[in-house]
Amino acid sequence: MSIASALGMRETYQVILERDALQPEGVTIVIPCYEQSHFLAEALLSCTQQTVQPVEIIVVDDGSTPLHAAKTEEHCSNYHARYVRVTNRGLPSARNTGLMLTRSDAFLPLDADDWIDPCYIEKMYPLLRDADVVVPGLQEHGPTRNGTYMPGYDRPLDQVTVDVMWDFNRTYYCSLFRTELLKSVGGYNGRMTDGFEDYDLAIDLMSRGARYKGLDEVLFHYRTRPDGMLTDAMGKQHLIKAEMRRHHQM
Repeated sequence: MSIASALGMRETYQVILERDALQPEGVTIVIPCYEQSHFLAEALLSCTQQTVQPVEIIVVDDGSTPLHAAKTEEHCSNYHARYVRVTNRGLPSARNTGLMLTRSDAFLPLDADDWIDPCYIEKMYPLLRDADVVVPGLQEHGPTRNGTYMPGYDRPLDQVTVDVMWDFNRTYYCSLFRTELLKSVGGYNGRMTDGFEDYDLAIDLMSRGARYKGLDEVLFHYRTRPDGMLTDAMGKQHLIKAEMRRHHQM
């Protein structure tokens, strides 16, 4: 590499550092969307109806077919969300694309078929002052499962260790994260395309000493579907956990 190239890379890296240092306070909501434009309007509506507005909403179209892509872009226009279209690489990579574009100091992942309570940002964001990740309560909505779950599931969240997490995930993907923390660990594991990407990330963050805090109030609404990603992942969990063990060198 030439000296000029090395200097150019150094200058680019400095620009990135300066950009990230100027992150405004507030929340960026990132919504990956693959062939789910028919659900997206409800997710976006829940974002725009927040009592404390997000800094930005980014929708990452993960290579949907043209009809879905056009509808997704139309929804983004209607709800003043940023539309980004990428080649299909799976949910974790789509979230990472949104993470790279995030300008605020808090990152909120939301799937296109779920939604959040109007008070989500108002109640969750202040808790990041003393935490790295804040986990809300979850309400399922579906034909067969309609459970209500609090952070930690079967125990207080502050009693959930990495060893306990290996039994099963006791956090929920739609948690609120410090943007700087996620960027520092490289975001989500792009190999977790079959699901459990949030589970893998939680083990990664806990292993690094991230401070978790829970709010025992339902602020996240999860749509359960027979054809949903979680249903599919549960049938492959042995293979998926093998990838998690590989990732964490276990």
